[in-house]
Formats: sequence, C-alpha cells, structure tokens
Amino acid sequence: MVAGKPGDCSVTEQSKYGRRGVSHTKSDVHRAIQNLDKGLFPNAFCKIIPDFLANDQDHCVVMHADGAGTKSSLAYLYWKETGDLSVWKGIAQDAIVMNTDDLLCVGATENILLSSTIGRNKMRIPGEVIAEIIQGTEEFLQLLSSSLVGEDIANYLYKLVTETLPCSLNPYNLLNNINASIMSKMNKIQEERPEIIQKLQQMAAVPVEKQMRQFAATGFPNR
Repeated sequence: MVAGKPGDCSVTEQSKYGRRGVSHTKSDVHRAIQNLDKGLFPNAFCKIIPDFLANDQDHCVVMHADGAGTKSSLAYLYWKETGDLSVWKGIAQDAIVMNTDDLLCVGATENILLSSTIGRNKMRIPGEVIAEIIQGTEEFLQLLSSSLVGEDIANYLYKLVTETLPCSLNPYNLLNNINASIMSKMNKIQEERPEIIQKLQQMAAVPVEKQMRQFAATGFPNR
C-alpha cells in the first residue's frame, strides 16, 4: 500500500477503480468542462447561476444532475440472477438522495424541482423495470414528505430540529431521536402553530412499527 496526500486514494485503490472503468477523481470530466462558465460561485459544490427563470435579482438557481452510476449495473445483475424487481426501487431512492444531498451542500433546502431521466435499452430493460423505478421514485418522495402529518407540517417540524442528533444506523432509533427533539419544542409549536398539536398527539399514538413501514419497504431492516 503506497501512501498519498491526505484525502487521496492509495495507488492500489486507484488501480482497482481504474481496472473497473470508474473515474473516481473525474479529472477527465473536469478537463472537458474547464472552459465552461462556472456560475456565480466557481468553487461551489453545485453550479449556481442567476435566476433566469423569474429574472429575480434577489435569488439564484442551483442545478445538479447525478445518476445511480455503477449501482444500476449491480441492480441489473441482481435482478437477472434473482428476478426480484424491487431492487430497482433502490436505484430510484439512490438517485434522489445523491442529488438532494449535493444540493444541501450549497444550502438549497426547499423549492426543489426534480426531473428524472431514464435511459434504457428496451431489448434488455422491459417496461416492468421502468414501472418499478417510477413507483420507487413516488414512494420515496412520499416518504420524504411524511405521509403521517403532511408536507407542510413536516417541513415546519423538521426545521425546528437544530441540535446535532446522536448518530445511529438504526432508523427506528433515528425516528425516536427526531420525535424527542420535536417534542422538546412543544411550547414553541403551541405559540406558532397550535393547530399542529392535535396531529402530533395523533401521530404519537401510532406505533413506531407503522410509522417505519415505508422505511422498511425501501430496504431498511426490521427492528
């Protein structure tokens, strides 16, 4: 193993990636676009341009496009081996997360428009696979907007969670941590959005297993 600069992959790791055709540094891509306009903030993680859509000088537009990449190939192999179509829902979820987390890196947290493009060889990827990806997209978007309380209320509540939550890979614990943080803000909620209190009480009566049912459907393990 040959050590490199901090943050660099080792020579061994680079050769493994290279042999698989992965451009992990994307140096060739950066060279290809080096003469293109870098936007308002050239060093930002996503390209940020003036708001040409509404011509609003007080706002800007953030663009980002990313795909599931190698995971699509892995999903194809898994599907061909097992016949399990549900693996394609994970591809939809991955594509959404890979794009939204990059937008979050530059502070874009709302008013996000999602456009999904699916490129396929219809001789190898039949319609039922496309349907699974589209359905997986819709299910994950519904999950993000919280079907229990509605999108507007979910957005309000999650913005109240400002403290650092304990890291946990168990989604059940994560939900409990979020709920505990929201419950600690009850006085603020009562003052700003009293109509939410009843819905929160109703939600508190729902067993956590039911609340997590959609998470389990997207691939999270049971508790």
